[in-house]
Amino acid sequence: MVKRIIRIPLADRKGHTHMRRYSSIVVSLLVAATSLLASAPAQASAWVGACPVNYSCYYDGYDGTGSRWIAPTGGCHVPPAFTANTISSVWNRGHVNAYVHLYAKVGDTWETIASFQPGTRGNLPGSTNNNTDRVCITP
Repeated sequence: MVKRIIRIPLADRKGHTHMRRYSSIVVSLLVAATSLLASAPAQASAWVGACPVNYSCYYDGYDGTGSRWIAPTGGCHVPPAFTANTISSVWNRGHVNAYVHLYAKVGDTWETIASFQPGTRGNLPGSTNNNTDRVCITP
């Protein structure tokens, strides 16, 4: 049996060493990025299970986060002190015909600032955010 010895030129050996260095840098960056992503909050899952069926819920944070108020069924309600003028998102899980309407007191009148159909949820945009004085749930 004849053994062959293959000689690699010095330039190729250095290139191979640089590839090892680059590979270890890339692996280190991937590990760091993965740990950062793993520690980031899961915003999409914030809504999951956060509001009981047959009720509507009001949050002082976007995407169903922060303090939550669960409104009684039907009628008009003034939000409790901890959510008054701090509602940023709504989840209407009321019965099939329950529409949620949010109002702001402007002078002597109530102005509708947002409405949510049955089964919908969302954030209050722009000037309507943190401006709710009254919530009405209508069939």
